[in-house]
Amino acid sequence: MVQFSGGQSGNREYQAMQIWKYVGFASLLIWFYILHDINNEFNVVSDHKDQLTSQHPYQPKSQQKCRPLRDVSRYSTSTVHYPIESASAGRQNSKYDSCLEFKCNWNSTTNTHCDTFGPSVYNDPKNPPCCVHILRDMAAAFDAVMCKLGFEYFSSYGMLLGLVRNDKLIPWTSDNDYIATERTLAAMYDMSVEDKKVWDDHGLSFFFDNYYHRVCVTNKFMNGKLAKLWTTRSYEWYPLVYPYADIFIAKELSSNGNNSNMSVIKDELGCAHSMDSFRPAQRRGVYQNSFQVSMPNDAEKVLERVYGSTWRIPDKEKRPHGDTKCKG
Repeated sequence: MVQFSGGQSGNREYQAMQIWKYVGFASLLIWFYILHDINNEFNVVSDHKDQLTSQHPYQPKSQQKCRPLRDVSRYSTSTVHYPIESASAGRQNSKYDSCLEFKCNWNSTTNTHCDTFGPSVYNDPKNPPCCVHILRDMAAAFDAVMCKLGFEYFSSYGMLLGLVRNDKLIPWTSDNDYIATERTLAAMYDMSVEDKKVWDDHGLSFFFDNYYHRVCVTNKFMNGKLAKLWTTRSYEWYPLVYPYADIFIAKELSSNGNNSNMSVIKDELGCAHSMDSFRPAQRRGVYQNSFQVSMPNDAEKVLERVYGSTWRIPDKEKRPHGDTKCKG
């Protein structure tokens, strides 16, 4: 009996030791995963200061393909609005009624922390968001709209320059610049109610004010974050509202200048680009591939035509629109 009892007791002690061993091992594994997650979270917070999340809020999921381009051939080039020549005709200020105005302080928001890939900060009541970050978010929203509606467009001028050269907008830029053909613009002014709702859902408004085909942000932009703390209403300064984007008109021409057998795209600067340097438009990831924009087929060639062979060298004078003129 004694031997039997002692053997049974020893067996129970051995089993208890084995159980505690497994419990201890499991505890170590749990602590390992907890510490691993904490470390990862710390790294994400640290990286968030200089990098965007993997996908911009306005970017279609998984960089999905856009709707096929609309057939705009039925639209007449004569229906598109060109800037008025007489200044006395005046700008239609009422077109801006739905726009929000953010008074951008360029002295405080073009510094080092703004010239980064960092996220936009809209919820700090003391420090306004960086001007260039708002333009970046606007670029993502504009692309999402044009992508969903199937409208062709090309990032252009200073906007294209910054995105190609540095993967981000030029920090001292004043707006976003796009090019669209006459027929595309005519189709954009012939949108259905459903199409207009897409613009509204993304917090953007598109209109012609007698001078420019312009895009501004509304109170729905970035889910109302900009409107919550950083908006005012006044028409005291050109271009009436900020942030904004301009869509410049491009003519499709043949090499001899008429509309037959089109092989040239001529922008509002008077620069004539070969059709194959613009088409087909290329969707390229920007801002560390956090969203995409549409660019000319040969963006580098277009930039050299507009800015010359030195386009890769930043403008020392930091002009908002750069030295834009035909140099090729």
